[in-house]
Amino acid sequence: MPHAMLTTQCSNSISSHYLNKKFYIWSAVAYIAVCTWVIMMLVTEGQIRAFICPSKFIFHIPCPGCGVTRATMLFLSGKIAQAVLFNPNVLFAIGFLFGFPPLMIYDITVKRGAAQQVYKFLEETLKGKLTLTLFAIFEALIWTHNIIYHI
Repeated sequence: MPHAMLTTQCSNSISSHYLNKKFYIWSAVAYIAVCTWVIMMLVTEGQIRAFICPSKFIFHIPCPGCGVTRATMLFLSGKIAQAVLFNPNVLFAIGFLFGFPPLMIYDITVKRGAAQQVYKFLEETLKGKLTLTLFAIFEALIWTHNIIYHI
């Protein structure tokens, strides 16, 4: 095998390992931030009045994500139907909260890259025109709901 080819393969392997490591570090940081926020909201019973939505803060118009924290609190307190009616995006939040740890534990023990594969699968799925269109319509409906009900 030529030296240049071996060097390129080695370089790609190192680069790939670095990207994998970076993916897991940022994923863990995001997960810890989300869990910290959820725990703070649970401990204070949702009484923290922080604006984390630029749309609501600047334009006074809620985005499709507005209300996901409150919906998550409802979901975690067993009011699942009420949570989904409040903001259906809660299903994505709950999926992340409860789906991420098993994937990470699996990846740490088996080293198969399942979390990154799930991420890539979701990314590729959302690139499809039909999926993207349906997702955009879904989010537009949630946005309309949030605006009408001042969420």
